[in-house]
Amino acid sequence: MVFYFCTLSTKEWHQFTTVVILRENMCQCATDCPAGPLLSDPRFRQISIITACNAHRDAINARRTREFAADRGVLLHSFFSYDRWGKATIDPVHADNSISLKLQEMLWQVPPCMSDHHTGILTLCIGMPATELCATNGAEAEVVKMVAGKTPCGRPCLESLHVRLTSPPQNVQVPGLPMNVIPLGQSKRTVSVTLPVSDTVVAIACEQVMILSNFAMTDYACQGRTHPDNVVHLKFCKNHQAMYTCFSCSSSLSGTLILGDFLRG
Repeated sequence: MVFYFCTLSTKEWHQFTTVVILRENMCQCATDCPAGPLLSDPRFRQISIITACNAHRDAINARRTREFAADRGVLLHSFFSYDRWGKATIDPVHADNSISLKLQEMLWQVPPCMSDHHTGILTLCIGMPATELCATNGAEAEVVKMVAGKTPCGRPCLESLHVRLTSPPQNVQVPGLPMNVIPLGQSKRTVSVTLPVSDTVVAIACEQVMILSNFAMTDYACQGRTHPDNVVHLKFCKNHQAMYTCFSCSSSLSGTLILGDFLRG
């Protein structure tokens, strides 16, 4: 029997605790392998995809948000943040912390991965999966009610949001609301935003409801979660510990779907 360990360094090899040696090839070619599940299958279509990169998370969220609304024939609502200069930013032109409309338009287009995971435009609809970033620090939920208002420049903003927690560790009862439904209001936080012009980083005081769509999450954010259905994108995982974290969210083999291939070398 020949062992092909030439691509592994000694340090990497000593991190393994168990080795499984296959004594028989179960599939000789692609046509011999049974057809596996697909991302388009109803079982996996709404499952949050675990990926390594925040930019990929944002791109998946944007695309699947549109697909979610189209599948249900519902209207998506866009809610804009109200932004001002943060305390760390000194504007030599203006005496106050207000920003120009041109800069505000630019800030709205910056993805969450470039603004400390805060989104300038929240795109939501009733029933959409979401990740709450404030009161419960990353709990999974679904949108049940939206209360809209207006920003000073006349754009629609989200004044408050009601979400229903999905499988919380224990039930949450807020007086006057159904079980596991919690209200979320606007919060003001100073975030570091990387502008698309020359990668300039500015401090912005952002007023927005702290929530993101939950059609994708990073391998860091998925820690401690367990799902009967789990979709993982492993290509850009940094090491085998990151891959292990992705797979540890699976409660069954049949409910695990791997997207794409792996980086080699």
